[in-house]
Order: sequence, then structure tokens, then C-alpha cells
Amino acid sequence: MIAMSLKRTVLLGLLAGLLPLAAVVLLPAIGDANELGRATSAAVSCSPNPLVKGKARAKCSATVTDVSPNGFSPTGTVNFETNRPGFFSGPGVSCSLVVAVVSSSCTVEYTPSEIADGQHRITISYAGDDDHKSSSGATVEQVKGVGVEDLDNPPQDPKKPDQPGTPDKGSSTKPGQVAPNTALGKRPKRKTARHRAKFTFVSDQPGASFECSLDKRPYKACTSPWRKRRLKTGRHLFMVRAKNSAGVPDSTPAVYRWRVRSSHPRTQP
Repeated sequence: MIAMSLKRTVLLGLLAGLLPLAAVVLLPAIGDANELGRATSAAVSCSPNPLVKGKARAKCSATVTDVSPNGFSPTGTVNFETNRPGFFSGPGVSCSLVVAVVSSSCTVEYTPSEIADGQHRITISYAGDDDHKSSSGATVEQVKGVGVEDLDNPPQDPKKPDQPGTPDKGSSTKPGQVAPNTALGKRPKRKTARHRAKFTFVSDQPGASFECSLDKRPYKACTSPWRKRRLKTGRHLFMVRAKNSAGVPDSTPAVYRWRVRSSHPRTQP
């Protein structure tokens, strides 16, 4: 009887005008749902494809699109990775999105290693922003060896010195004049509560040394792996560049941005 009376009281209260109060109580739950973020899709394409190793670089463009109703452009950065030996240049292993209408895009250059024929899987990952969810995408760049027929660069006859593209016997590139490339390996998550970081990195030139910079401070000599403890809460920027044996540095350092969140839970007022 008591239970029936309680149910009747609640029903009469709702009918008497307390329903708006119930709607107000539900508003925080709706807000939490919105905080989950807007859905995105990520895609990447590289050109030219196929690519002849040692001959050229491929431009790989990433596009992140807001696929929710009434979408607007995602912001932030896109990270590039490859499953084969190769190096990203231009903005580096990541690039900042250029905003359009409902999609954003950015481009880096990819150079396969001299030893890596076959299929190179290029993967991109978008960490999201304050309004958008993360997403990822991938494409396959076909890399063929110099021995494979290349219509854009036909083989030269060494008996005919006047052919286009035939190097002058009197000229040569001295060792150390070519700047090295730098590529990142392990790195922190884009958003993390860990106040320490670890980076690994490599160069395409044997014997290269490295210089690192944290949060736009001057470059200092470093080695892989590079570690940092007691990072402050907030956004951070890590840059690393290789330097070859002749002292020539990489003009396009590898760049990575991430954010350290507070490890202390928020207290309710």
C-alpha cells in the first residue's frame, strides 16, 4: 500500500507541473552526450603512385571530414606512419590541418628507402579536438625498383653522352653535402595524463647525430631514445633533426605536438 501511494504521489506531482523540473535534471546527461564529440572520417592518398625508389618523393595528402549533421571543419594535427623503411619530410611526420568547410587537409612528402621495394602502407591518425572524435585511414603506395621499366625515366645508353639526364663526368656530389632526413618512432599519445615522455628517432644517413628541442627551446645534442620527466600540464612541442657527419642538419625536423592533462580529478563545487 505504501508503494502504491508513493507511485501515485509521484504521478500527481508530474501532472501538477513538476515535469519541467525533471527535464532540467536530465540536461546534464544530454550535455555529457554532446561532449563525446562529433564523428569524423580520415582518408589519405599519395601521388605519384607507383613511385620509383631513389627517383622522386610522393606527396601524401590527409583529409579529415566532419560526418555529423551540420558538420564543421576539424582542427588539430594528423600523424603519418609507414610499415616499411621510408621517411616523411616537409612538415615532418605530422602536419597541421588547413580548415575548409566541413573537412580539413594537409600534405607531407614521403621518400621510400633505397632497400624497400613493394607495397608501403601509409597510415594516418587524427587525435581529434575539443569538438571532434579521433579517426584514422590508410593507403598503399607501390614502390618499384630502378630495374623496373620507368616510362618517365627511360634507361640511358652510356655510349651517348648527350642524352638528357646523363651526368657530367666532371661533376660529382661530395659526401656530406646532402642533408639527412629524420623520422620519429615511439612517442607519447596525443592526449595523456602521464607527465613524462619518451621519443625514439632515426635518420636515413648512417652515423648521423641528432639535436632535440622541447617547447621551442634551443636545439641541444641528444640521442635516441630521448626521455623527459616532470612535464607540466598543458600543450608541448618536440622537434628533432638529424645532422650528418659533415655537420649538415635536416632542414625539415620531425615535429610532434601533444597535451598533458591534469592527473588530479576535478572536484565538484
